[in-house]
Amino acid sequence: MQNNTDLDDNFQDSEREPEFDFRLFLSKYIIRYWALYVLCLGSAWAIGYYYFNYYATPEYSATSSVIIKEDKTKLDATDLLQDIADFSSDQNLQNEIQIIHSRNILTKTLKSLDFDVSYALKQDVKVTELYKNCPFEVLIDSIKYIAYSTPVNIKILNDQKFEFYYFSQKEEKEISEIHRFGERFSTNLGFLSVAKRDNFNAKAFNNPNFEKRNFLVQFNSLENLLIKYTNAFDVEIAAKDRKSTRLNSSHSSVSRMPS
Repeated sequence: MQNNTDLDDNFQDSEREPEFDFRLFLSKYIIRYWALYVLCLGSAWAIGYYYFNYYATPEYSATSSVIIKEDKTKLDATDLLQDIADFSSDQNLQNEIQIIHSRNILTKTLKSLDFDVSYALKQDVKVTELYKNCPFEVLIDSIKYIAYSTPVNIKILNDQKFEFYYFSQKEEKEISEIHRFGERFSTNLGFLSVAKRDNFNAKAFNNPNFEKRNFLVQFNSLENLLIKYTNAFDVEIAAKDRKSTRLNSSHSSVSRMPS
């Protein structure tokens, strides 16, 4: 009987899982391969940084608030009159929202922001939108409708000249021309000129080793801009009391310059 008891005890001991030894685990798997862990973490950070700066498409957002004050304070009103007043107030708010969201307001805003031409810097693996940070500005005298679907490349040769080239859908070939800054010239896209901005770095562009001299230009029609920003623009009631109402407007968009 004693032998059977000993056998049972031994069997139970063998069934028990060994206790976790944290020091052994630390020395065997962590400390021993610490350099490998550091290398993996550093590589992951470098890949993430490279992707974010060179491949990720930037998304822009903007928010603003408008406070609308009521015409008068409503005091000592009956429930019926209060309901009528609330209905009238809600109607006024909806009218204000429609005014903010109206085509006329958006048209004036877009024209004031000079969104008719988009600029981007072309690099080996990324196209970076510049807006007003571009060192030059394309001035439109007159433009043809085909220009809105034709991306234009501008390569700055030096502080005096630039190369203006694009693919002509009509002629089915690339058109390349060299012009001077400030010179008015005629193309299949219309009558244009290119002027230097204050941030134009003549010394850098005269250096043949300077690489950031290739730019992409996209012409935008007002109608397409209105469609784009109307769909991306939202107005909602953020807070409301007896004296005033606060409206929040928000907009978000993703940079979509052709590459």
